[in-house]
Amino acid sequence: MSRLTSLALGLVVVTGVVGCGNTPERLNARQQRNVDRSPPEVYAMPDHYNNVASKCDGHGHRMYVTSNKDQAPSNLVVVTDESCSR
Repeated sequence: MSRLTSLALGLVVVTGVVGCGNTPERLNARQQRNVDRSPPEVYAMPDHYNNVASKCDGHGHRMYVTSNKDQAPSNLVVVTDESCSR
């Protein structure tokens, strides 16, 4: 009887996990709703210096990132900005 009970319990757990609906497609759809696709403010620098872009994160911070001509990682700076909504 113990094996039958363990098997039934295992089947319930597997069914519960499968039925949760947290497939990668659904998780991506939920995450996509919270993505801000609006364009950043771009500060064009003269004499071939890298450009700088800034954008609010929606939590009271402004993010600044530099462009990079070599496709290498760029610097990211995050500062508190009262003009960014919380």
